[in-house]
Amino acid sequence: MKFVAPLVLCIAAAVAAENDDSKLASEVRALSEVNEFALDVEVFGKRPHGEVLLARILKREDKIRPLIEVFNRGTPEAKAYALAAFHHLAPELFERCRKDLVGSYNPKVRVLRGGVIGEGTFLELVIRIEHGEFDACVRAHAKKG
Repeated sequence: MKFVAPLVLCIAAAVAAENDDSKLASEVRALSEVNEFALDVEVFGKRPHGEVLLARILKREDKIRPLIEVFNRGTPEAKAYALAAFHHLAPELFERCRKDLVGSYNPKVRVLRGGVIGEGTFLELVIRIEHGEFDACVRAHAKKG
């Protein structure tokens, strides 16, 4: 009977870790599929879905790895969320990703700004990120974790 309690704890820890991995995979997949970019904006008193997903990832200890996945497989808007996080959390990674994209990748992106969804270019959004427009929002979400 002495071994039952540690075994139960080990199983519970394994199940919790598996659930956490599954939840992270779901959040990464959902953020990778967003089709509009909006940070530090509220619409009808709610944060945009992409910002909520980004905030959940930013609360994690291992936040860079899932954000790299979002950057690699995401929509242009998802890439912008990852770049905004990299700009504040990992400036060298931001710079590498920016250099890889600028000049060869400039699709249209949907951006929510001032409560209105507009269309711009990816490069325009990267310039806003590079100038630190979203750093305070990323910083606030990263601190809450």
